[in-house]
Amino acid sequence: MLLDRLGPANDALVGDLLERFSANPSTLWFWRQVATAIAVRVMSDIHHHPFQTMRAVLAGWVALWAFYTGLGDDINRFASGWMLDRLVLLRWDALAEGSDTFVMLFATRLYAWPVSIIGFVLSGWLVAMVNRRSAASGLAVFAATLLLVSIFASDIIRSGVISHDWRHLFALHLTIGRPSVVLILALVLAGGLCGTTRAPSTRVTTSS
Repeated sequence: MLLDRLGPANDALVGDLLERFSANPSTLWFWRQVATAIAVRVMSDIHHHPFQTMRAVLAGWVALWAFYTGLGDDINRFASGWMLDRLVLLRWDALAEGSDTFVMLFATRLYAWPVSIIGFVLSGWLVAMVNRRSAASGLAVFAATLLLVSIFASDIIRSGVISHDWRHLFALHLTIGRPSVVLILALVLAGGLCGTTRAPSTRVTTSS
């Protein structure tokens, strides 16, 4: 699926990889080849379609801003209200015997996860939709910008320069720290895959 949607549109390449994998089933080798093929596609698309790539990245950030600004607080209120109430009812027995770690964590940190998760999936989907001809490059550059922001998340949060709405961007980081980077990239990729379609394949033909 990754190679079909993000790799070179070449049936011969996909068939060759699958054939070689069947002959020598090395999972590490196979995924290394898939990653290489996608990287080649990304570099080619960035070189040949730089404007479309940057437009897709901008669309991703606009989607994050619009979603967090428009619905972020409402979703947080829903999560910290209705969802928390239902969670308390479900785990009432544990709470009656003492404190419940998960409920306490949800009430203080995890309630902010839904809006953050939805935002990353939605932005990845929009990046792919805006740049459907070369979704791989848009997703790669957008993910790189998110990675850069995540690396400096602690410094950005401490500086206090972020606005109220942008705090949703760092909800995952505030809970699990640096490992949140992997989760964020996975969410963007999941959204991107939902927004891509299999590119028309290229076949090598010979004239008789």
